[in-house]
Amino acid sequence: MMREKLEKLGWRADFERRLEGHDAGSAFPVRVISISRDTCALAGEAGELKGVLSGKFYQDDKSLPVVGDWVLVRATGDDGLSLVTELLPRRNFLSRKTPGKRAAEQVMAANIDVMFIVQDVLRLNVPLAERYLALAGGSGISPVIVLNKCDLDSNAADTVRDLAGRIPGRDIVALSALTGEGLDAIACRVPAGATACLLGPSGAGKSSIVNRLLGNERQRVARVRDDDLKGRHATTSRELFFLPGGGMIIDTPGMRELMPWDAAGLDESFGDIDALAAECRYTDCRHDSEPKCAVRKAAENGMLSPGRLENYLRLKREMAFLESRVDEKARMEKKRKDKELARLIRDYNRRRDDIK
Repeated sequence: MMREKLEKLGWRADFERRLEGHDAGSAFPVRVISISRDTCALAGEAGELKGVLSGKFYQDDKSLPVVGDWVLVRATGDDGLSLVTELLPRRNFLSRKTPGKRAAEQVMAANIDVMFIVQDVLRLNVPLAERYLALAGGSGISPVIVLNKCDLDSNAADTVRDLAGRIPGRDIVALSALTGEGLDAIACRVPAGATACLLGPSGAGKSSIVNRLLGNERQRVARVRDDDLKGRHATTSRELFFLPGGGMIIDTPGMRELMPWDAAGLDESFGDIDALAAECRYTDCRHDSEPKCAVRKAAENGMLSPGRLENYLRLKREMAFLESRVDEKARMEKKRKDKELARLIRDYNRRRDDIK
């Protein structure tokens, strides 16, 4: 039986099925609203709770909960604190390569229905928008490109049209968080029980959009720097907010650069190029210098944006390099474990010989 209060938090029949037959004992499901250093804010049938993670989450690289996750909690005897005991399987999630040189995955948010890719219309970065689309691709999350601050651009309509030509078949919304124009187009895409996520670079106006949707100044906003026109980080952590219409939206810190962790969404997000590639002479065509390349021909005759093709090939190279880094990391870890096992066997044999 569906739980009415949890359903308003995004609980669905598939979560209920995963819970059936699960020996939860006295534990009950709640949703993660925000996470701080030592505690997390949770929401469930009993309202909002404060939780702490059980020790097993810090052992054996166990996946840690993120905003949007469903977890099981137990009472601790302290009315103000609950113990998070288990992470329920995710319906989907957004993850990227961790910033820096380390080849590791960072899960940013989970159980999302729609992803708003927010950019400042005056500083539109199309390749970055395509990266965000690759992030959503293959995850079951519906992406929507939001061009904010359209009140400052008299050519906003032309920008939307040009972007639609560069990235065909995508949902694009022109918005002004300042005036509220276009806000209804955002709100209607987050019906009751649905969860949206705002992603984009600093200064794009994500927190301003959240404040507009909520009808109050919940999120701190920061002015764009005058010297280089770059945004400043106003949001420093991810948090889920409840909208007046019953939907939910996750605000996230700004990201100027993004490396999707999984290449599975690349072909889906560049479906037009994937369709053209089927007409190439060679099935393993790299769309570089191979003869009778349908993709390169489409870029030459204007059917495909050369910039879109260039970004696609760049992403393919970066994802291939990341995959090689991950494979090398796995190989080195296996080598380390093999050495450790060999050492244990040698020690065992040595002790056995000493006993003899």
